[in-house]
Amino acid sequence: INEKKVCGILTEIDAEADAMNYVIIGIGVNANTKLDALPPITMLQATSLKEETGQVVDRIAITQRFLERFEQYYVAFLTDGFPSVLKQWREYSSTIGRRVKIVTRFRTILGEAVGVDHDGALIVELDDGTVEKEITGTCFHL
Repeated sequence: INEKKVCGILTEIDAEADAMNYVIIGIGVNANTKLDALPPITMLQATSLKEETGQVVDRIAITQRFLERFEQYYVAFLTDGFPSVLKQWREYSSTIGRRVKIVTRFRTILGEAVGVDHDGALIVELDDGTVEKEITGTCFHL
């Protein structure tokens, strides 16, 4: 909202070459967070629904609405496969067409986000014209 982060997804996976042992996915929404309670660096990058609307947010209602929408996407995925979800992802993306910095555990890259591929990787055109695909890391809009 207004170029500030209001929610996020955290993932953890334990896998080997031939097996996936587990996947954990967590989703967080800054519903009624007061910005002055956040570390100063976070205050510049984050916001909350309460801060943006000026009203206390009903977290149960948000959770219900999220689960309803998630189920719709899940059913579409089961029925039509990933392409149906990917089409909407591309339409709603606030990242495609933007200059980005991607920070992973191993490196940092700068470039323009030019798309999302059929596997869900972010396609980034680097300043030297090469194209990279990133499936993990933190993406910052520049």
